[in-house]
Amino acid sequence: MNYFSVAGKHHNYELEYNQDAVLFDHNEEYCAMVLADGVSSCEQAKIGAETTCKSVASFLLEHAERLFSMGERETAGSLINHVLYSLKEIAHKSNKKVEEYSSTLACVLLDKNRNRMLYLSLGDSLITATKNNNCYVVAMPSDSRSCCCVTTTLNAASMAKVGIVDTDSIDSVMICSDGAWHLMYRRNRMLQTIKEMILGKDYEKLKKTLMDKERFDDCSFITVDINKCLRRIPI
Repeated sequence: MNYFSVAGKHHNYELEYNQDAVLFDHNEEYCAMVLADGVSSCEQAKIGAETTCKSVASFLLEHAERLFSMGERETAGSLINHVLYSLKEIAHKSNKKVEEYSSTLACVLLDKNRNRMLYLSLGDSLITATKNNNCYVVAMPSDSRSCCCVTTTLNAASMAKVGIVDTDSIDSVMICSDGAWHLMYRRNRMLQTIKEMILGKDYEKLKKTLMDKERFDDCSFITVDINKCLRRIPI
C-alpha cells in the first residue's frame, strides 16, 4: 500500500492544513482503502474527512460479506447512512451543523479470497486500476459544473456510483482526490509520464512529481498492489 497527501491553496484562503484524508485497513479476509476530500468552505471539513475515512473503513471490514451480497442502491444507502450517523454524532457533541463536516467519499473493499472488489464513489474523486499494462477508469468523477455531491447532500446515496469488479487480472487499484487527478490528466487523458510511473509502480517518483507541481487544491492518492493484498501472495 502507498499513499500521498499534501495541502494545496484552497480558493485563495491558502489554508496551511490538509483537508483530504486517506486510510487503509485490513483483516484476515478483506482490505479497505478510503479517501475523503473535505469541502474547503466547511469549517470542520478536515475532521469530517477523517471521521468519514475511519467510519467507512470499519464499516466495510465489519460488514464486508453482507455488502458483497447486496444490491448497488442498498450498499450505497447502508454506507452513506452510516457515515452520516457518524458525522451527526460529532456535530451534536460540538454543537455544530452536520453540513460543516462535509466531504466527498471514494472507497474500495478488496476480498482476499474471491479476487473481487467493491467500490463506491461519491463526488469528484477518481478510482482507477491497472490491467494488462494499461490504466483503466473504475469510477469517473462527477461533473463539478452540476455541483459535487458530498456525504451530507440530501439523497446522496442515490447519486453514488457503486459496483463489484473481478480483480483476477488487475495489478493495482488507485483512488485520487480531484486535486491529484487534475495534475495527472490533460483533456481527460492521463499524462504519459504519469502513466509510466503508475504502471511501473514507481510511487516515490509519482509523489515527487506531484510535489513539484503547483497545487491549487489538496492533493492525495492511495494505491494498493493487488498481488500483495490478495491471497495470490501472502501479506
